[in-house]
Amino acid sequence: MTDREKFPAVINQKIAVHTGQRGSLVMRGLAAVQENTLAKTDDALYRQARDAYNRIIDYQIKHSVDELWPTGDAELKAALEAFQRLANNNYGKAYYPLTVLYLRSNDDANGKNRAQHFAQLAIEWCLANQANQDVELWSDLGNMYQFGHGVEKNYLRAKYWFRKAAEQGHAHAQFNLGLMYDEGQGVPQDYEAAVEWYRKAAEQGYAHAQFSLGVMYDDGRGVPQDYGAVAEWYRKAAEQGFVAAQFNLGLMYDEGQGVPQDYEAAAEWFRKAAEQGIANAQYSLGFMYYQGQGVPQDYEAAAEWFRKAAEQGHADAQCNLGLMYKKGQGVPQDYEAAVEWFYKAVNQGDDTAQYNLGNMYRQGQGVPQDYEAAAEWFRKAAEQGYAAAQYNLGMMYLHGLCVPQDYEAAVEWFRKAAEQGDDDAQDYLGFMYE
Repeated sequence: MTDREKFPAVINQKIAVHTGQRGSLVMRGLAAVQENTLAKTDDALYRQARDAYNRIIDYQIKHSVDELWPTGDAELKAALEAFQRLANNNYGKAYYPLTVLYLRSNDDANGKNRAQHFAQLAIEWCLANQANQDVELWSDLGNMYQFGHGVEKNYLRAKYWFRKAAEQGHAHAQFNLGLMYDEGQGVPQDYEAAVEWYRKAAEQGYAHAQFSLGVMYDDGRGVPQDYGAVAEWYRKAAEQGFVAAQFNLGLMYDEGQGVPQDYEAAAEWFRKAAEQGIANAQYSLGFMYYQGQGVPQDYEAAAEWFRKAAEQGHADAQCNLGLMYKKGQGVPQDYEAAVEWFYKAVNQGDDTAQYNLGNMYRQGQGVPQDYEAAAEWFRKAAEQGYAAAQYNLGMMYLHGLCVPQDYEAAVEWFRKAAEQGDDDAQDYLGFMYE
């Protein structure tokens, strides 16, 4: 409801009209008609802008995009302009969307100040109009209390408003209420209640709730673990473009969990998520091209997808891209580039990259040969349980390469590797016990 709708201009039919008053009464009547027309126009403009806003926010969530203001998003800018125009007309329901849009805008200084301004207007207007039977208003109040927009965070009040809207069938509020039960915000943690509210929203087609319900079945929280149900709910969300569901569904096809193993289907879902910039999906698709699973083996395509993930900081992709440069697979052989990518991965503690970097120092590829550095990197990987590095470190102790010769240390590292099934370590361990 708008302010105009709450305080409509009406003509009291019991008033006796004198001749001298007739002109002013006609003008008052015309003003009332004009005001009603403007209210309807504002309502239509708000609905159009709010639907666009909801689609945009939903898109950000589905596609795991943190940046709300992609360059050149005409629909978003049009929605902002519409809400601003409505706010200038004191149309109260426009205040909260403006809060969110300015809070997440690229204009850090002005955006934050404007967000605070509209957040204060939003909380005041929504509380003043809370008696209206408006589930969207109630859901916005829940968001304000949940995130502290214009008011101090208060999960109990957030829960109250989300429940009020959820019980009237508002899917967004149902999802948020489920999330509060899932995380124990303002309520005792209750997975069964979380599942109940997720399901209500999911059955209305709310993609985030469908994904979350799939996660609950995946983890066996609030429901018995059921991979068939996991795949079903992930699929519903994935088909709406929910990127995390697309990736997870790809994993299920890759592993044959809840669905028949199908590498082609796995590659298809990985590709959908990868094309939306999800690093894990880019890495997984690259690996399928490397292995030739579900797609023809193609080292160039593998390197391309590994690079996309690696540039986002995916350590496994960085390591694999380094290996491809070392071997000249899909890219020109380039030891220095291999070392560069290995270093990016080891900076994140990746044990495979530590092992490979140790080999580069041992062999003098892309770096000066340096057995001490090799031993250092092998040790780092070995201490994380990497079997090949444990074997190599054992060999260095056995032969005294840049470490004091130490048969006991050699046996210790051979044993660690052998216990993980390393054949060479098992052979040397047997040899040393003879």
